Amino acid sequence: MEQFEEISELIGRFQTLMATQANLVQREQAAREAVEEERRCLQEYLDESSNKILLQNNWVAELQGQLEQTRAKVLELESNWICIQNTAAGKTLELGQIKLAILNLFQMVAKHRKLRMNVPQEDTEAQLDEVQLCVEDLTAILADFRKAEPPQPSQPEKRVSSQASTSASRSQLLSRVCIATTTSSVTCTTNPLILGKVKLRLDASLAPRSQKPHQLG
Repeated sequence: MEQFEEISELIGRFQTLMATQANLVQREQAAREAVEEERRCLQEYLDESSNKILLQNNWVAELQGQLEQTRAKVLELESNWICIQNTAAGKTLELGQIKLAILNLFQMVAKHRKLRMNVPQEDTEAQLDEVQLCVEDLTAILADFRKAEPPQPSQPEKRVSSQASTSASRSQLLSRVCIATTTSSVTCTTNPLILGKVKLRLDASLAPRSQKPHQLG
């Protein structure tokens, strides 16, 4: 044990110990405050990380929902694309059949009028123009022939019979449209849809003539 000879030495030693104690207490307080600050920062970091994780999970769930919707949309678009391809194939086949029917009709007209086959087989519009000219000429001749006939008294029953006969003749004409000529190697078609479209085209070409008959010179 340390011995002090003077009271002043004892007092000095006491003061030194008190100063050291105060310094240690101050350092301990600062360390505790630093620990509390670190704990607070750690808690804030944990809370912020939890919020970020929650937001990321929500974002992942939203992206998964969008992915499912996109997959469903892709399946729908693929189904629509297959339907479009099937429709296009059907329309292409129908167009080929229509062109074939027009070609057969043009060959019949060319054979009837003894025309040269100078129109290409791919030029469907030119073939229709030739057919239209032939139909217009025949319509004009028929109109002039009817004008030359003496007038007959109107009879309702015969008129109905005449209309039925005209409809039957038109049906026969439309049926003969698709018959291939004996000298042609092209096959024919009897598709009712094609006959209907050809009928509409013929009716459209005959409509102006039926209203204003052409007068032959």
